[in-house]
Amino acid sequence: MSESLEQTNANLERMTHKIIEYLSSLMDAPPSNFSSDSAFDEIGLASAETLMLITDLEDLIGVELNSTLVCQFRTIGELAVHLVSLSPQFSLTDPS
Repeated sequence: MSESLEQTNANLERMTHKIIEYLSSLMDAPPSNFSSDSAFDEIGLASAETLMLITDLEDLIGVELNSTLVCQFRTIGELAVHLVSLSPQFSLTDPS
């Protein structure tokens, strides 16, 4: 596997972890309740919670995001792929 592909996969894993970590805190639920396959329409985020998620993701990656972003992607994994693709030079160096 090429180094750039390995880095992309690592960033994708870290981004997915960050989204799950945030949702776990926001929903007061254990992280094990969420996975990359968890569908946003089944998670039950209120509008205000969705906006908080988008704002935190903007801060995390340094890119302005559309407030309807969560509606555009069905699962946590799909959103993570999109976020990593927005900024190829972006790197989450801290996996926690």
